[in-house]
Amino acid sequence: MTNSAVSRWKPFVTVATVSFFTLFLLLSVPAQAARPSLSGLQNQVDAVEADVDAVQSQADQNSTAIADKQDRVTGVCPPEQAIAAINADGSVICEADTDTDTDTTYSAGEGLSLQGTTFSLDKRAAFRASGAAVSQNLILGVSTKLIFNAEEYDSGGNYSPADSAFVVPEDGFYRFDCSVESQTSLVSLATVIYLESNVSGLIDRKRRDGATSNSLVTLDVSANVFLSAGEIITCHFSYDGSNFQVYSYRGRFSRFSGFRIH
Repeated sequence: MTNSAVSRWKPFVTVATVSFFTLFLLLSVPAQAARPSLSGLQNQVDAVEADVDAVQSQADQNSTAIADKQDRVTGVCPPEQAIAAINADGSVICEADTDTDTDTTYSAGEGLSLQGTTFSLDKRAAFRASGAAVSQNLILGVSTKLIFNAEEYDSGGNYSPADSAFVVPEDGFYRFDCSVESQTSLVSLATVIYLESNVSGLIDRKRRDGATSNSLVTLDVSANVFLSAGEIITCHFSYDGSNFQVYSYRGRFSRFSGFRIH
């Protein structure tokens, strides 16, 4: 082939070689992921802008709340004036105090005492006394008021050691206990101990039949009872027998006590 003929075919060979090489590259390189579309990118941008708007809205609300908050109240009013309104910065607006109510009354309820305008708890009436300093002779067939002249305590000051009597301070329920220890040289005696009110009479009694010679006789009586103010409560003892006999009771084992229940 002549040189001129070769020259005419050379461009076609070159083009064919380049095209084959390009095809080889396309077939040998892995396929790449598809590019995101413009609409997808726009959706992402819109979502981010929405988030930004929400954050800004919350920030605006917080700013408004801080600006509108109530400051601590620091204002005061002068004497004979009262607070009428409180400003946001803590200052106050005062006005004349028009409360002229001077007719307020008070009353003490159950368990309270009132002195002026001051309430205090009642000291519930309670006492205990013994006859430690007394050796008392008791006469056959005669009811005798027992003497309890050694006062141990007396909350409310309602017990009289000189009279061995408790004066009821106010209406209510009360509890009393009276005990006595005595000695006899006789046998087959009936002994009785009882509580008595100067208003309502006998409250309660306890009886014991029979006693051996030179024996100790112990009797006690207890009662829960409703009483009225002013009643006087005492404890009594009596005995019956065929012969005259003197009883002596030993004070440390003989006591009289009581208290208000309610």
